[in-house]
Amino acid sequence: MGEPEAIGPILARIRHRIEQQRAEREARVLALITGAGSLADVLSTEFPHLLGQVPRERLSRLTQADCLLRWSGWEWAEQQLRNRCRGCAGAGLYDLDGLPRIDACRKPVLREDLTVDMEVCPVQVAFRARVAAKQLLGESRIPKRFQRRTLERFQPCNWSAKLALDIAWDFVRRWGEPELPGLLIMGPNGTGKTHLAAGIMLELIKREVAVRFYTVPELLARVRDGISRDEADDVQEILAEIPLLVIDDLGKEYLRPSETGTSWAQEVIYTILNRRYEEDRPVIVTTNLTDAQIEQRYGLAVVSRLAEMCRTVVLDGPDYRLGLHAADCRQDGGLVP
Repeated sequence: MGEPEAIGPILARIRHRIEQQRAEREARVLALITGAGSLADVLSTEFPHLLGQVPRERLSRLTQADCLLRWSGWEWAEQQLRNRCRGCAGAGLYDLDGLPRIDACRKPVLREDLTVDMEVCPVQVAFRARVAAKQLLGESRIPKRFQRRTLERFQPCNWSAKLALDIAWDFVRRWGEPELPGLLIMGPNGTGKTHLAAGIMLELIKREVAVRFYTVPELLARVRDGISRDEADDVQEILAEIPLLVIDDLGKEYLRPSETGTSWAQEVIYTILNRRYEEDRPVIVTTNLTDAQIEQRYGLAVVSRLAEMCRTVVLDGPDYRLGLHAADCRQDGGLVP
């Protein structure tokens, strides 16, 4: 189909103006090149940020045709590099009110043939990572004390702690794999169960993964609050969809004497685990209970679901919170805080 008559003349004028500007630019560039004693001097002067580090003999080998082909790209890149945006040599600006896009800023770089390409600005990437980590950490509900408990700071002092740390790092490395099993971290008080769980969460936050931390009493309170606000389905959806859910201290919640059969707490915990199982979302559970005690307290269905969803990690050793010295820990096993 032809162009409408009303639009045709407008497009023709636009094309003519573009060709005129191109011809003017080429004439200006040729005059600049031919009027100079050295092509390398011209290019180094016109584009100091972009071409200033290119060897002079490399610039001297360029032809007029090479320069005309690359000139507009060089001009754009030089302008970007001159107008640095808060420390990065790209075009984007930092978004202080939200999470910046990973491609919000592009940095001009020279290819081997001296044409201009764009790459993701490393300063923008680092800035986004800091913003994302701050937001995700604030939403994670990791207790402030445990926000410093990284995997690097976990000091295994016996074979079970070393194995547990290896499993934790393996979980982080394999994050994103389909059907990745969660972790059921078992052991006495003070052996580092919550430290390991928090350390895994902190590593995933660095990767911009959303995580949530709840003790069992907090988890049940969250569900009760949702029921009271007529938002039970929304709460269940959040707990099912969050990429990683950590349930700390399974068995620490209070059960009324009447809740010895199939209690409300049992139903809530099983429902959450089962929803995450169906959504292929891993869960990390820490507990002082044994398998038999979990079955006695929550029923066979919860034990079965945990066994199917999670890899069991057993920590043993004395409680470092009771004032063990590092020497005692090295001798007897356990964890140095």
